[in-house]
Amino acid sequence: MTIETVSAERPAENGFNRKISEFIKRVEYRRLEKPEELEEAYSLRYKSYRRENLIAESPEQRFEDHLDTVDNTHIFGLYLDQKIISSIRLHVLDKNNRQSPSLLVFEDKLRPMLNDGKVIVDPSRFCTDYEASRKYRALPYATLRLAGMAVLYFNADHCLTMVRNEHAAFYKKIYNSVQIGETRPYKSVNFQVALYCADAKIIRANVARRYPFFKANLDEIASLFVRKNDSATA
Repeated sequence: MTIETVSAERPAENGFNRKISEFIKRVEYRRLEKPEELEEAYSLRYKSYRRENLIAESPEQRFEDHLDTVDNTHIFGLYLDQKIISSIRLHVLDKNNRQSPSLLVFEDKLRPMLNDGKVIVDPSRFCTDYEASRKYRALPYATLRLAGMAVLYFNADHCLTMVRNEHAAFYKKIYNSVQIGETRPYKSVNFQVALYCADAKIIRANVARRYPFFKANLDEIASLFVRKNDSATA
């Protein structure tokens, strides 16, 4: 079983897809649970966010918050030649798990969906190594692939994106995300965010056809999302 497609949309340009697929074969996806690996992610976040002056300076040079340690969080890193080059954090929301960045800012928009029994993937803290991001155009796509895996593994109904409006085009293009929440402040960063939401049915139907590098088999997905005492099933 894979993230497949039934869409009639045409695939993206073949050379583009091929380059990203080749890049994905070079990187290692890691679920970050060891303290030293988490510190690498927190340090990368800090450098990435400070580069654009999105957070205040910190003598510890790390960017972490309480949502990094809640039960429904999953933190990942992409490694190239044993060096972390990007990271993303995912929270999986449902009726019984209600902690995530988007829920802090847009609780009024998301509470009715959770009360209705929806399962929602909430990606956040997407960050990249500066030199790697300049060298590898594929890096954002390879990193975002983890959100698609989570949608499949947790049988989610929606995938969120809480971003600055100028970054929304990327998620509209890839996941057909639509805006469901107006721009609001988010106290942990120096910018305002809007909330976008993608329908998981559209992700499953369209994404892998247009972007075949998003395909993932269940062995790969389970290797990243299954943890001890994890009751989720694919």
